[in-house]
Amino acid sequence: MEYRLKATKTSFYEMLKEVKPEVPNIRIMEFSKTPRGNSYFLRWYGIATHYNWQAYLTVCAGAAFVEVTAKDLDGEVITRTKTPLSFDYLKKCGLVSKYQRRGGEAEK
Repeated sequence: MEYRLKATKTSFYEMLKEVKPEVPNIRIMEFSKTPRGNSYFLRWYGIATHYNWQAYLTVCAGAAFVEVTAKDLDGEVITRTKTPLSFDYLKKCGLVSKYQRRGGEAEK
């Protein structure tokens, strides 16, 4: 059985709160998914810091990670942190789902 990264705004936010506890309220965040891909973004503006923040959740070469980046108003990167995530942790957070390829045989 194959698994695929599958996030909602709430599940991504709850996981991000554990990785980066100082994230603001979910209501001020914008959630998006990459077109034709399995990567997700949460974006928000830090009122206290005056930075544009972005959290990026993806799987690359079988390894999952979340990258949190802060940019100033000119677009210059101020800080960037990359945190690897284990499959078990993703499963615990509800960020993976079972996937069956089209035309594949049904699981017995």
